[in-house]
Amino acid sequence: KKVRKSDNEFTPQADKEGSNQPSHIQTFPPSTSRPSVVSLPYQPLDQIRYSLSAADLHIVSLGENMSGIVHPCKIYGALCIGRPVLALGPPESYLNDIVATASFGGSIEHGDVDAVVAALKAAADQSEGERAAMQTRASEAVQTNLDRTKLIADFLQSVSA
Repeated sequence: KKVRKSDNEFTPQADKEGSNQPSHIQTFPPSTSRPSVVSLPYQPLDQIRYSLSAADLHIVSLGENMSGIVHPCKIYGALCIGRPVLALGPPESYLNDIVATASFGGSIEHGDVDAVVAALKAAADQSEGERAAMQTRASEAVQTNLDRTKLIADFLQSVSA
């Protein structure tokens, strides 16, 4: 399924689960000159997998000065369901470290609009086979590098060192 309806039109989906989504996003009027936004109501935890799996590409952002202070945990949900991730944020961050572990998405610095547009177009143009391969790499990255037991062991080793 393509995320792009035409060469200039994407359909972003905003899920309010765990977000402080500004009210102007929720009431943003549709326009023929810009993409429409699908804004879903709150999703109970036992139902969230359905909206997460509906997206072909997940965008995960990290504020420029937030590296080392906060951690965008929504990346794990996307990876667990085998979806590619486009990370937006500072180049030196744990978010980019995760994306760099396998070829299941990309990372772009804030403000690089041309790179974001190119990444979205590339994602929309992927074949089913390319998308399936990227989903497999995302799932493998979770199993290999982001397994809970492994992460706890790594954390304990770093604390005791």
